[in-house]
Amino acid sequence: MPMPGAAAKDQPARTVYVLGDSLHDPDLGPHSTNPYLAKLVKKLGLEYVVHAKGEQGVEWGLTQLRQHPPPPGALVVVALGTNDVHDPRGFESGVKKIMAILKDHDVLWVNFYISRAYPPSYGLDRPLNEFIKRQAMKRDNLHVLDWRGYRRRNAIPSSDGLHYFDEGYRQRAKFIAEAIDKSTSSGDSRGALSARAGDGIRRGAPPDSRGALSARAGDGNRTRAVSLGS
Repeated sequence: MPMPGAAAKDQPARTVYVLGDSLHDPDLGPHSTNPYLAKLVKKLGLEYVVHAKGEQGVEWGLTQLRQHPPPPGALVVVALGTNDVHDPRGFESGVKKIMAILKDHDVLWVNFYISRAYPPSYGLDRPLNEFIKRQAMKRDNLHVLDWRGYRRRNAIPSSDGLHYFDEGYRQRAKFIAEAIDKSTSSGDSRGALSARAGDGIRRGAPPDSRGALSARAGDGNRTRAVSLGS
């Protein structure tokens, strides 16, 4: 069986391509993950591209991928799903189509959490997150970043049940950036994907196993050098 990360090419990724919703929307400035993640990716010496917009789901993401495909070898981070909870069949279909387009890329899919503070959608995140996890168990190039579990374990407060305060976005950015660092710091994907308890990254393995992986983005910010910091 191919090792996770088998889709990655000989050279480590030099571009992170992010595809997301309001949690990564560049137009929201410090009230999204985007500026903090862009800064951390820049410190890693990587190119940073983001395509993200509020109130959008997987169908919008598909359009972005078709119109603005990630460059060859890019590490792709997908943070979509919150706006698809009332259309689970559409979400499942969209995920499969996205992964078909990204078959030659390693993909880090950030799962999501909707709290009781947002009653219209509370609990509807679970089946979608479970679907992503099942897909990751079938696909060598799809890896799940368990933001849902990390957010709950660290009691990161939500402003409305869906979104976060600025400090929460900073923590989210660092969480994702650490996964990017692991996946791009070595040309050997097996080393980049080595298991480490507490990483919060789940891949094609039993539900309670944990490993480490990569990320990518999609819209237009460039990045450069140094190392991760707070």
